[in-house]
Amino acid sequence: MSRFPRLRSSSFFEAYRSSMLDELRGHSILIYNTFRTAKIEFPEENKMRLVMQSSVLAKSHEEELISYIEKIFCERCAFSLIVEPEYEEAGESKIRKNSEIRIMQEAAHVIEQSSFGHVEDESEETKESEEKQSDVKKEEKKESKKESKKENKKEKQTESKTKKENTQVQRFQRTVRAENS
Repeated sequence: MSRFPRLRSSSFFEAYRSSMLDELRGHSILIYNTFRTAKIEFPEENKMRLVMQSSVLAKSHEEELISYIEKIFCERCAFSLIVEPEYEEAGESKIRKNSEIRIMQEAAHVIEQSSFGHVEDESEETKESEEKQSDVKKEEKKESKKESKKENKKEKQTESKTKKENTQVQRFQRTVRAENS
């Protein structure tokens, strides 16, 4: 019997996820993004539920992504794992909502300026419309910066975790090789 306890597939995944992302980023940015945004659960020790956003790209790369995951778990690390793909509808992003608001405001402004709208106090209405558009653009920029900062922070955290976890994975791999010898 080994002096190292056998890792659970979920624990192994937590330790190895950032390395998998790095490897996928170098292989295919589309598969990388599909994997990065997927929700991954382990309902049983030998089953992984891979919940991806429903899109043509995700469905077209499903087989390749599952093959990659099985290669990592089954071939490289001797786990017995079944990957169950599922899809969910993507939620509407804040940027998309703000874009729709801006389009509606611009449409209202065009109608106001046309023969259908009121042109009584044009300069005041123009200022208000421009202020609203400016506020929406500022909000979009803020949201975009926040999302970018969050992603950068997560990537930095996973990179630091990766360094620590890679040593654990290497120990695990040595143990598996020693057991197989």
